[in-house]
Amino acid sequence: MSENITFKQWVSKAGNRTAGFVSNFADHRSAATHLQSLITSGEFDDEFTADVCKSVLKKGDKAPEFALFFCHHKATFGNGFAKKWAKRDAANDDVSASVGNCLELAKFMFSEFAERRIWKDTARTPALEVPVQIGEGDPHILRVTILTKSTVPENNGNLSLSLRTPDFTWDTKDTTDTWQGTIVANPDHADPIGKFNPRDCHPDVQALLTAITNDPQILSGWTEFFNRRSVDRNQQSFSHPLFGGGSEPHENVAPVASTPVDIKNLRSHARFH
Repeated sequence: MSENITFKQWVSKAGNRTAGFVSNFADHRSAATHLQSLITSGEFDDEFTADVCKSVLKKGDKAPEFALFFCHHKATFGNGFAKKWAKRDAANDDVSASVGNCLELAKFMFSEFAERRIWKDTARTPALEVPVQIGEGDPHILRVTILTKSTVPENNGNLSLSLRTPDFTWDTKDTTDTWQGTIVANPDHADPIGKFNPRDCHPDVQALLTAITNDPQILSGWTEFFNRRSVDRNQQSFSHPLFGGGSEPHENVAPVASTPVDIKNLRSHARFH
């Protein structure tokens, strides 16, 4: 008897990840036949599912890899994942609406980048590394960067946010660095500039972004949190409509000795603006 097929993690062109799994099926046709029955019963009614099912029924193991992966995934797990994602997306929409427009943070990042380009035309994009006191002990680091190498062109220029625990190392990045979402800054993106698209955003990060939206002056004290300047060895040209005229470049230092941002005070501060 053949063993059920095992699939490795799937990563889409947009960077979305679907965990690997063991299928309930040992061959592709059985999976597609079962998925077809789920479609007929109304479990799935979307075009994507219908297309992958049709592709696998017609081409078997010669169907595209993504079609084989999602045909087995949907046949194995049913529509539970889709319902879970729909619920998550609704929650993320609520967080985005609560935070408001983050245009000022995007402008703050690109103003720094413009100054770095004055300093050196091949300067790398900046990373904002803000120490944030979450709970007891050493602070977490909220890291904000500018995407420049996304495989999806409309994502380049957007801001990416991640939260690093106090024990972060590059070797343990998968467990000590969690992605918080993106802020739209590319005018070619479907969403408006400044929109925060969260992904499992920590409540304290949400509170911090909300406070900045309510009072952008908070950012005026954050220039010290930019990482040190360095040169892009690949010398890639990068232009963006949010580039503004910078003042004389200021000297940036690493944030390790800086006072962490107090989320509790910011929450109180935000209520009065």
